[in-house]
Amino acid sequence: MAFQTVSNLVKKFWQSFLQLNLFKNSLSTDGTLLKEQIATRIYVYSLIISLISITTITLFMFRTIEQTESKPSHTRFLQLANAYSNTLNCPCSKYAINYQTFVTTQVRFHEVCSSQFIEQNWFDMIFTNTNISIHSIDDFRVTLIFFWQTIAGLCNASRKSWDDTLANFNASRILSSTAFNEETLQFHVQTTLKNQKELSQMTMNRNLLIIHRMISGNQILSGLQTNYYFFSHPSGSVQTAPRIFDNCSCLNIEGCPRSATFINDDDDSIAIPGMIIDCLIIDATLSSTLECYYNQTCFSLLHSSLPRNIQLLSNTSFKYFSLNSTIKMLLNELMIEELIINTYFDLYYSQCNPKHCSYSYTRRFHIIFVFTTIIGVFGGLSFGTKLLAPLIAVIILRRKNHVLPTTIASQIEPQRQTRGRIVWLRIRSLPPYIKVQVLSLNLFESSAPRNPHHIYRERLFTRIFILLMIISSIAVGLYIFVSEENQLIIVEHPSLPIYLQLYDDHSITLQCPCSQISIPYKSFLNVTFILHQVCSSDLISAEWLNYLTRLDSKFMPEIDNDLEGTRDFRIIGSSYFQLLSTFCSMARMNIDDAQHNFINTQFINADVLPPSVFLQKTQAIIDLFINTTRDNFARTIDWVNIMFHTSQFLNGANVILEITETNDNQLDIIFPTYPTYSSFSENEITAEGACSCISADGQCHLIPLLYLNESYLGQFPPKILFEIIKIGCTPLDGFRKSKIGWWYNITYFQYIKETYSIAIKSQSTPNIKALNTSILSRFNDVITDNLIQEMFSEITINNDTNFEQFYNKCAPITCTYLKLQRRNLLASLFLLIAICGGLNKGFRLILPLFGKLFFSCINWWKERHRRRDNSIFLNIYQSIKTLNLFTTESTDERSIHQQLIYTRTYLILYFTSLSILLFYTAVVERSITKMHPISSTMDYEQLLVDLQADDISCPCTRISTPYSEFISELRVDKFHEVCTTDKIWIILNSNLDDDKVTEFYTGRSFQLWKPFFTEFLASLCSLSKDTINNSIKSFLSSTLLTNQLQPSVQFINEINQTINQFQQRVSISFTQTLDLIRMIIQGNSLLGTFSSNWDIIKTEDDIESNSLFITKSVIYDDIKQNISCSCSTLRTCSTPAEIIDENDQSTIVQGLIFSCHLLETILLSSLSCFYSSTCVSDVRDALDAITSEHLRNELLNDSLTRFNVNDTIEKLAYEMFIESWISNISYDKFYNSCSSNYCTYTYYYQFNALELLTTFLSIFAGLSTVIRFLVPYLITILQYFKHRFCFRNVRILSIH
Repeated sequence: MAFQTVSNLVKKFWQSFLQLNLFKNSLSTDGTLLKEQIATRIYVYSLIISLISITTITLFMFRTIEQTESKPSHTRFLQLANAYSNTLNCPCSKYAINYQTFVTTQVRFHEVCSSQFIEQNWFDMIFTNTNISIHSIDDFRVTLIFFWQTIAGLCNASRKSWDDTLANFNASRILSSTAFNEETLQFHVQTTLKNQKELSQMTMNRNLLIIHRMISGNQILSGLQTNYYFFSHPSGSVQTAPRIFDNCSCLNIEGCPRSATFINDDDDSIAIPGMIIDCLIIDATLSSTLECYYNQTCFSLLHSSLPRNIQLLSNTSFKYFSLNSTIKMLLNELMIEELIINTYFDLYYSQCNPKHCSYSYTRRFHIIFVFTTIIGVFGGLSFGTKLLAPLIAVIILRRKNHVLPTTIASQIEPQRQTRGRIVWLRIRSLPPYIKVQVLSLNLFESSAPRNPHHIYRERLFTRIFILLMIISSIAVGLYIFVSEENQLIIVEHPSLPIYLQLYDDHSITLQCPCSQISIPYKSFLNVTFILHQVCSSDLISAEWLNYLTRLDSKFMPEIDNDLEGTRDFRIIGSSYFQLLSTFCSMARMNIDDAQHNFINTQFINADVLPPSVFLQKTQAIIDLFINTTRDNFARTIDWVNIMFHTSQFLNGANVILEITETNDNQLDIIFPTYPTYSSFSENEITAEGACSCISADGQCHLIPLLYLNESYLGQFPPKILFEIIKIGCTPLDGFRKSKIGWWYNITYFQYIKETYSIAIKSQSTPNIKALNTSILSRFNDVITDNLIQEMFSEITINNDTNFEQFYNKCAPITCTYLKLQRRNLLASLFLLIAICGGLNKGFRLILPLFGKLFFSCINWWKERHRRRDNSIFLNIYQSIKTLNLFTTESTDERSIHQQLIYTRTYLILYFTSLSILLFYTAVVERSITKMHPISSTMDYEQLLVDLQADDISCPCTRISTPYSEFISELRVDKFHEVCTTDKIWIILNSNLDDDKVTEFYTGRSFQLWKPFFTEFLASLCSLSKDTINNSIKSFLSSTLLTNQLQPSVQFINEINQTINQFQQRVSISFTQTLDLIRMIIQGNSLLGTFSSNWDIIKTEDDIESNSLFITKSVIYDDIKQNISCSCSTLRTCSTPAEIIDENDQSTIVQGLIFSCHLLETILLSSLSCFYSSTCVSDVRDALDAITSEHLRNELLNDSLTRFNVNDTIEKLAYEMFIESWISNISYDKFYNSCSSNYCTYTYYYQFNALELLTTFLSIFAGLSTVIRFLVPYLITILQYFKHRFCFRNVRILSIH
């Protein structure tokens, strides 16, 4: 039964389809019926096949779908990043984000840095208080306290280096144009922190190596006698000689490492696992391991006298290091055993704060896409098919001879005419045919019954429509094809030659955004320093330096020299060449570290820079890099000067000073005076005045002598080195004041080799060559210090072809520029077609409406006297009641009734659907972004006031702006008085007897080290100022990364915060270097000239009749605090400074102390005395100075400082003597640098009349067509089921 029903329905449907005629019109006749039915079938078949084909293709088509989400949350971003990692793009509203806002770190240093072995109690426990002799080094336990003090200092240096690393890391910013995923973010964090850590490591290791090399080159004595020892010269003087171990001399700058041993109770020498001893304790420490302190057996043997309850190091806490890791390995990692980096992605994301995220994906079987595609092509496909179907039907019928051209059938007889006659007749009949078609053309033909009056109106509308279309099309066409306008020209993937041509032609409007806005300098900048040829010459070759270390000054032949103020060149020869090698190495290390940092620096730029601007900018970068590198090297030299000139250590060169024996077998160091030679001639030399190294100016120099053919020259003057090489108060002083011209003269080298060959018989003299005079140099016969200040740099070379490399790395995907021109012909044609299509639709819609309105008004006016007053309402009601939108030619009552049902159903469905769509349009939230042009800060500030919104976006055209462009002033407003006035020097030196002999003073009296006190303060102040100025220069040259214009208050606060961070960081490296120097001095137990940390004592004569000397650690007693301390266990051990006169009467100087080293003496002292007139008077009286009234004005003013008057100089130095800063930030200059032209603001809304109107206009026609097409079928189906249901009920009732 059901099958039969379906079969009947199919048959009925098929019959209906066969009778279907979609091309029936008012001119249709029985003769055209077949053609119309065939056209209908062609149309339906073609339409169905096309729709099925399109549906199938779109179903299986891979389609890229692009989506955008506004303000996605952190959780939503993670979901999107996980699902669409390759295509997700979420532009950050803030490009540069401080790491400290979302990163925290936890660091665990090596266990030794938190153990008891670096505490003062441990130092006191292992201090043997043993007098040090040349044999003491055989027992490592004697020097073990300095080993552990060095480790403690290295731990402290590592912590400060980590603080420096963390400060720089927190102040740096991650460049994030788009939001990173978690993995990428962690990679950036780890890489940046690693680079900062490596930079701090390099800085500390470089400083450590430089200081160590300078100690060796300056032949500084250790109080432990591990590198030099004292002996009595046959001449009666006390001199020093380098230690020699297994044919290795401690003159060797690399030292003489060997296994450390100790002497047990049975006088046996026991090797200590992992421990190394060397000429300097710092070298021994770095080469040693701590394995003995992990092993109870080894520890007990080494410290047999200590309690057994001491907790050893644990080998279970290793994460990075091992049991056999040397201290050098630990130091290379800043002693950090474990570093935990906590990256808080949610905090980063809140700083990034993307306004939207876009992503894309590909998929098939996208139903919405299929539906929209079909809807989109249905109209055009239906129109095209409907247009072609009748033509195809005519062709088919002609071929079957079913239809003849009725137009000419009555005029010709094909059977009796030739083919040419047929063509001629057709051509002649064509104009009348066209005339008839034009006159009868009706584009507004209605399917409803019409009378001649209606047809006349429709043809009138057609002619008006054609006239309007022609006029409008001509006008629009002329405008489109003739007018010129600024057009945005886009060039895809432009090559460099194309870019250069575009820039030449369109430099003003050309924009080429970089695909990579952050480019490391190494990609396009290459700066090479060419050093003076001496740094690669034989003068610093390993062979030559090793040869010089074979000289043992103790066994150097004694040659009489009655010329006062001269010395044997050999006493400083090794130091001279080692210092030359050291400074060359320093220059290379400084350059290598600077280049490592430089090439990894990022060049930030959003667009391709014009070549001229690029060259200007890169040249400024290169100049800054070169100057900064030189300035940093100069600061290192200043630190070297502070350590070795101002601190006054005893050196093994046996020059400038004399060591004499006192009655109580102690050694006293005095500074004799020497003549100062001013002129030289063949027969005599002239001395003008005298000098002594008791003066802190370092201007006292002696003249070196060379010896030829194993005999003195025997005549005056000596031919060589009188005016070239200087012997200064320290080897470093003389080296820096010596001239370099002799490096090019082979004769001098022959004399030097002959001089050394007298004392060194075990090895032939190396064949060293003089420098090549054919190699040009910008340095002539200058002093070595000039070469040092220029970092031995002859020239710098940078790559001139770097713009091409920059362009390739920038890799712009597109370049755009504006050009005033006519439109492209094809584009203009398409635009004209599109506009004509719009005009066609518009005129077709408007003309009938206005025509009907016009004729209705005329009819109303003609019939105004025959209408009753209420007829209009009855007419309206009757019109609504009889409204029929589905009229046909059929006039029977049943058909009209059916059409009225269609009409009412259509209206109900249409208005319901339209209402739903419009309601949805009204309630759904939408966003709109508006653009506001701005031209000044006033415009921007007014915009902020007007909109009162937080999400205003004003993109900068420059995302990278140097701080110097908007920070007009950044400097120290005021330093401490000690750095800006000469008050301290005036108080201590005015009206004093400069000729007073100082040799009778004890080495610890304030009179003796007073000059070094004032010079050290001046040097430290100068170094602080230079360091600050260089830091300010470097900071101002760095860039602010911002992609958005910021409100003035927010910008000023942010920059002030950045400046505060800079001010806090500027002193970190300064204090780190100062502490490193202090640690090395204490750890190596360097011997002070003023006997401040070691007493040198003569004990007995050895078998060779040379006296044996020991050193004894100085112990200071503090009577006020009733405590005592040893310089071996505590570097800050001190006693109040005192002035001792000729009668051994002492005067305590308030605030000043005397400590184990001159450096500690000055740093641990305070300036409190210089604020007090009473104290100043007492000091000047003790110095036998005349106190005048004007000196009251030279007192320090406690109201002018933020420091306490009792603060130590150490505290002042750690604060770099800064009293206050001053800075000036210009928001207007920042605005100009940002160069923002417009601001955008996005707001959200739910109801908008224009949006509703646009939606209505876009859907009403399509919606009407679809519903109008579906309603008849829908009603038919409903009526069919109604009929079936009712008929079935009737049959059931009839049966019952």
